[in-house]
Amino acid sequence: MRVMLNIKPEHLLFIAFFATMPIYSPNLLLFANGFPESSATMDAFVRSMLIATTVAALLEAFLSFRTPKLPGNPALISVAALCSIAGPALLAFALAADGEAGGGGALASLGGAFAGFGLVAISIAWATILSAYNLRQSLFWIGVMVGCASLVEMLLSAVALPVGLLVFMVLTCMGIALPVWKAWKHALDMPEKLESQGIEQLPEREEAFAASSESGIEQASDEAFSVGANEGLAKSLKQMAALLAVPLVGLMVLALMLSVRRFVAFNLINAEVIGGLIGAVLVAPLAFLRKANPLLPFIHQLLIPLFALFLITLNSFPEATGPLWLAGWLSYVLYAAVGILAIASLNAMAHAKEFSPALIFGMTLASFAVMSMVGRSVGLLPLMQYQDGGPVLLVVSTFYFAFLLAVPLFTNWRHYHERREEPVPTADTSKRCRELAQAHGLSPRETQILDFLGRGHGVTYIANMLVLSESTVRTHVKSIYRKLGVSSREEVVSLVEQRSD
Repeated sequence: MRVMLNIKPEHLLFIAFFATMPIYSPNLLLFANGFPESSATMDAFVRSMLIATTVAALLEAFLSFRTPKLPGNPALISVAALCSIAGPALLAFALAADGEAGGGGALASLGGAFAGFGLVAISIAWATILSAYNLRQSLFWIGVMVGCASLVEMLLSAVALPVGLLVFMVLTCMGIALPVWKAWKHALDMPEKLESQGIEQLPEREEAFAASSESGIEQASDEAFSVGANEGLAKSLKQMAALLAVPLVGLMVLALMLSVRRFVAFNLINAEVIGGLIGAVLVAPLAFLRKANPLLPFIHQLLIPLFALFLITLNSFPEATGPLWLAGWLSYVLYAAVGILAIASLNAMAHAKEFSPALIFGMTLASFAVMSMVGRSVGLLPLMQYQDGGPVLLVVSTFYFAFLLAVPLFTNWRHYHERREEPVPTADTSKRCRELAQAHGLSPRETQILDFLGRGHGVTYIANMLVLSESTVRTHVKSIYRKLGVSSREEVVSLVEQRSD
């Protein structure tokens, strides 16, 4: 609790960044509501921004796979910071010019291109900064920061336009300040590859993973696993998708829903804004759940499907009834919660250092931008003109809720043959595992995994607990078996038990 409640200046600066990210449509409500007659100019900005984001994100993800130090390059971050300021500034000038004499579309498109390029580099820099947080810390702090950013968005929509624009630009400058400072301090540099088998050795901490620690936070080792050494980019992306398929699908559905239309509750509050606030309130406390089993599967295979089942029930009510209206409104809460969970999960993956933040968030930003463009195109279809597209979105939501219910069923079926995961009931198992690891020269990550193997846990459990792909865990398990001279998990457990004799 004390660790997670230690508020730092970086939390406030990230709130400023998230509240001004142009790819998150609620952040542009200030401009859209302030210049309602300039929708074509806004469309030009958003279209250009999404295209620039897609291209820049794919380029940075690919290039960083080949050149790990690129995302932390001070010149790149500085140029991106200037673009992040120029983007909304040009949009404001374009909207003002469009209102006076028209013809602001070209200026808005230029601003969108600047904003998209700046967004990618600064987002990846922030991802590198926040990758110091493990899963529980990510759940708590990203939930809190996204909730606070939603409050900022609500306040900006309530003030006079000149004041709102001024505050927006100040927040934009605040949001880019820390990445620029850390870039010039070379605090964003990724480590070079040092060892074969794709493993990078960083200074080892003596902190071992302890599921029952007082803070309730999983402790991750500082060993970085670079998949670029022996595995290709395509295989890395496949592993990433398999590891976080459920939250990523939720994030893509969120992008689609935000792009198709805006849902206003009581003709006053945008549902996506209040949904972000309530979703954050629901997600942040999950960090304090004390569970011996992996936290992410518990959330995605039990809590989220239960919420989806509740929404499916509400969706079954007749048209123009209170429950159906409530279902549409609560859907944004679910999408926001799933989006926050996805960001926290991605950050935990970056923390595990199996993949670089540039690869993880570069591909995520590109996918989000592409899905946003799809949503904007869908919103123009004639079918979406009927009841503002409500029936179509209801069908999309229902299919997504059904997907959420099907995932745990499929997962349980796939692992039905596996032995039930039960920890070995020995108080000093972790200590004996560390001694065994030291005696046989295991690496920090192998030591961490041995602690689970010594308790009788299998590959799937370990992968879920450490937010690693199963293939990566299997690679480490094979190395552990080789160094210990064993060929099965049972032999590992036996070795651990023998050290107490």
